[in-house]
Amino acid sequence: MQKVPIKKAPGYDGIDFIVLKTIFRTNPDILITFYNKCLSLQCFPNPQKTGFKVLFLKKGKNKSDIKSYRPVSLLPTLGKILGKLLLERLNHHLRRNNLQHPNQYAFRTNRYTEEAILDLLDKINSAKNSNQHALRISLDIKGAFEHLQYTSIKNSLDNLKYHSNTLETLIDILSNRKVAINTSQGPATRLPL
Repeated sequence: MQKVPIKKAPGYDGIDFIVLKTIFRTNPDILITFYNKCLSLQCFPNPQKTGFKVLFLKKGKNKSDIKSYRPVSLLPTLGKILGKLLLERLNHHLRRNNLQHPNQYAFRTNRYTEEAILDLLDKINSAKNSNQHALRISLDIKGAFEHLQYTSIKNSLDNLKYHSNTLETLIDILSNRKVAINTSQGPATRLPL
């Protein structure tokens, strides 16, 4: 709870991180009981799986063109914290069993994506210093998160041989996900693509 950022926007539930920090400081048992119950039931609560889409106009873009907007999905804060707790447990298992790839920078303890850039620059300089060529290929997959294959993620998690309430709760995150957006007729909810 001490690590959660207080300036992040809440999801559709409107519960701010400051509120959760205050609850945790004054009566931590409420949240501890909630998160332990989620683990014991191997359940990521459905209301915590609904992302609220907010559209931000890109700088200098035409307001009437839908591609001029950057969609941001705001998730409920209780679910964000549960996700972080699960990720911490999963990463601990992966570290302990040496299952993380050495070139993975994101979602790792004490590894940052900025280090990936520094490592890339080191490799380029090393190639230059030894009169070799360096080639970098980058892929930007349009709509990558909207087209995730949840079954392949589930299969990858199953292949970890990590039988625990953590894994089952992580797998439960992948079911019943929804997206909500405000429309002129009021909020509309749908399943992601």
